[in-house]
Amino acid sequence: NGQVNVTFFIQEFENIVDFDAGPPPRLVNRSKVNAKGIELALAFFPTKTLSSRIFVNYTDTNIRGSEEELLNRPEWRGSLSLNWQAKDNISYNLNAIYVDEVEDSAIPTGIVTLDDYTRVDVSAMWNAYSNLDIIFAIDNLFDTDYEETIGNTAAGVTARFQLRGEF
Repeated sequence: NGQVNVTFFIQEFENIVDFDAGPPPRLVNRSKVNAKGIELALAFFPTKTLSSRIFVNYTDTNIRGSEEELLNRPEWRGSLSLNWQAKDNISYNLNAIYVDEVEDSAIPTGIVTLDDYTRVDVSAMWNAYSNLDIIFAIDNLFDTDYEETIGNTAAGVTARFQLRGEF
């Protein structure tokens, strides 16, 4: 069993506020920005207890009348997730996400290209009661060193414990 979703898109935005590194650094109004791309999502269900999902997105953005790039807009993004429903109330998940390089800007640095990265997260969930889930997760399992924005380095390997309930 499986599912395929393909989305093509063309968008036009008007009056977007963007950051211009300058000098001097300032917020600027981008009168028109075009974005076009494709999204592909695949889901596979090889057994009752195993599932996987793949997502890929390509987006090309450009500011009309300018050679400048919009900041923090990766061309490529993708993810892969695997889920195993070990028992009716216990599941395990592996999720990998890829983000392409992006241009970013800060006043002390000007425009800088941030490296692409791949991050892997794992989690286990126990549905303890019909309205209570207990989740344990490890984010950034392989301690990937990356920045989503200039100066904001990833936290490294991080463990999380979460209680999620419905009322």
